Amino acid sequence: MDYPVKHPLLRKKKVSVRLTLLKGAKLFVDDVEQKKTTIFKRRYHIQDDTNRPVVVGLELDHFLDPVPIVKINEEIVRLVPKMRWHEKIWLLLLAPLLAGGALGIVVMFTGATILSKIIRRPCNAVSRYASIVATLLACYSAYLLSGIAFHYFLN
Repeated sequence: MDYPVKHPLLRKKKVSVRLTLLKGAKLFVDDVEQKKTTIFKRRYHIQDDTNRPVVVGLELDHFLDPVPIVKINEEIVRLVPKMRWHEKIWLLLLAPLLAGGALGIVVMFTGATILSKIIRRPCNAVSRYASIVATLLACYSAYLLSGIAFHYFLN
């Protein structure tokens, strides 16, 4: 999914952030993927409309939000609004899995990652909430079934 970056320095260029399934967010300028200039931080050096260098950084608001915050020369540009309180409560419904040991933690973080992508997906409310409930049920079912399977195979 592509999120356009709106900034006065980059009006003539088509700058967007593309979310990929496994590699996270990538920066595209005029549909060309940009290379990171640092290893650990997502920093990119691009040219603005007047061919001056601009430093663009992609930073996560928090670890469960898949859409990054864009920093252009240390000026913050939000691609989407912050997650609202009721969207974070859906993620908290997975918190009881923390009591389930390593298996519960793996299922919880996998489910939270999937839920955060569903919450940020642009679609109508009915399909979004149906997907959220189905994901929650799938996470708890996967935890229970894998716990039963471990108990069965270990005994």
